[in-house]
Amino acid sequence: MQQAKDNLTINIILAYLNVLSAEDILQSSRDQQIVTEKQVERLNILNQSGAIPPSQYYDLKGQYANDEIAVADNEAALETAKLNLAQLLNIPYNKNMDIERLPNDAFNKNYDVAPDQVYQTALQQFAQIKAVHFRTESAEKTIRYYKGQLYPTLSLSGNINTNYSSAATQSLFVNSSEVPSSDYVVINGNQVPVITKQDNFNTQKIDYGHQLNNNLFTSINLGLRIPLFNASQVRSRIKIAKIDMKNTELVEQNTKTLLQQSIERAYVNFTNTSNKYKILLDQVNSFAESFRSAEIRFNAGAITSVDYLIAKNNLDRTNTNLITAKYDFVLRSKVLDYYQGKPLW
Repeated sequence: MQQAKDNLTINIILAYLNVLSAEDILQSSRDQQIVTEKQVERLNILNQSGAIPPSQYYDLKGQYANDEIAVADNEAALETAKLNLAQLLNIPYNKNMDIERLPNDAFNKNYDVAPDQVYQTALQQFAQIKAVHFRTESAEKTIRYYKGQLYPTLSLSGNINTNYSSAATQSLFVNSSEVPSSDYVVINGNQVPVITKQDNFNTQKIDYGHQLNNNLFTSINLGLRIPLFNASQVRSRIKIAKIDMKNTELVEQNTKTLLQQSIERAYVNFTNTSNKYKILLDQVNSFAESFRSAEIRFNAGAITSVDYLIAKNNLDRTNTNLITAKYDFVLRSKVLDYYQGKPLW
């Protein structure tokens, strides 16, 4: 269950970062469209006055159409990312969903922990490793259980019970009285009845508590079971249990090996992404300066529209790559946190 929770958490974080990345890419494409739109407006005036070759105006107009298409595609990508996130969270999709932005320090994280340290921590924290280890322990105890069936079994048991009946009654002595009996004696020719004593009783139901105490019964049983004819069956079960235990040990070792390989791969991916992120930061700065220079020269008529578009497309493409690398960097760091059992957010 914990493994399923962790996997779902990773998927939600990935969907969340995809939304943030889509928002940034959409904003970048809109900024690119605005820059192109201003150039189209400027060149339209110059083209109408015949101050520039028509090809320059139409080159920029074609680029503006490309920018519009990019904005439309990025808007669709953002809504798809929001939909995926909403479905993972089991909440209704809302076009106006407001996603909290990441703080700036989230993109400046350095991982000083070596892959071996991450692996050793994962062995203690990772739910999947705990699960396969428990299965191995269970297989070991199964062997011990079957071995125990080869030996005599001495059992001791006790029993205590009582009962209650709504029809149970008891007679309580009330008093004694003198009453005539059926016997008689003859005195002076007369029959005189013989007086005898009679005990008087009152019948009533026995209450619940007294019945439980009066009807108490206890017993102790001692038994001895000696296996004589099923020993061969038990030995076969022991052999099968040993095979099962060997399989679980192999599964546990294979799971640990796969975990170590996954951690090493995640660490290499994080390192590569981190290096790429740093390189793209420098590249964006370089292309931004190149585009600034190209824009000045293009506005002055010193270069053609082709040269201007090359500089602009270089900057636009690098900005998009930087946004993708930036959120990929965060995701890779969260994967390493996941292997160490740290809170993912």
